[in-house]
Amino acid sequence: MRGSVASYIILYDIRAFQTCLHKVTSGIDTGDVVYKKDFIIPSNLKLPGEVNVFLQSKNREMVRDFLSSYGKKKIKNEKQNPFFASYNKRLSSKINGWIDWSMNIDDLDRFIRAYGYPYGGANTFLANKKVQIEDIEKSKNEPARHPEEVGTVLRKFKDYIIISVNGGSIYIKKILINKKNIIDYIKPGDKFYTKSKYLDYKNQRALFVKETKIYNKKIKLKNLSNETIKK
Repeated sequence: MRGSVASYIILYDIRAFQTCLHKVTSGIDTGDVVYKKDFIIPSNLKLPGEVNVFLQSKNREMVRDFLSSYGKKKIKNEKQNPFFASYNKRLSSKINGWIDWSMNIDDLDRFIRAYGYPYGGANTFLANKKVQIEDIEKSKNEPARHPEEVGTVLRKFKDYIIISVNGGSIYIKKILINKKNIIDYIKPGDKFYTKSKYLDYKNQRALFVKETKIYNKKIKLKNLSNETIKK
């Protein structure tokens, strides 16, 4: 897993994991491995921020163990096998975080959580307004009875609204416009959806993202505002 990590651990539902120290080369994470550590990623880590904190703690443990053994035994360089290597592209919520409501309940749950804290939430539309969704739970109850019901608000329950989707329902606690939670304004029968041009747009690759701008080797600068998408 070269490249991006935390969001992909959620997307791919990964449990068994290995972190390593390797020599720095001109390639991305391609250098010889000199030390590695195996561990399990707990299933109760729901957001990228939580996964990242956990991974950093394991990285510190690995570095500590490596330094404590340094000089006591010869370092062995282990060549990486490129056949088993994969590269995870860098993600941006503004570009890649658009919700495809046709996903099944499990894929939808993982996708939305993968763009949770600290990434601002997954994007969609409600009443022709762009909103971000965060803080969710999934249920296998009350699945959509027809594709037309997918994305429809069924009711409010406690601090959540319940949305019917393929194979179950999503409980949502935060629906944000300009970082303000509008959940108190949501009513049964409201429907979430994503315009097709945004679903096409999300497949673009963000090589480097800074605030609302994307830097690319071929494109010097591209503004990611709604005006750009409309053009």
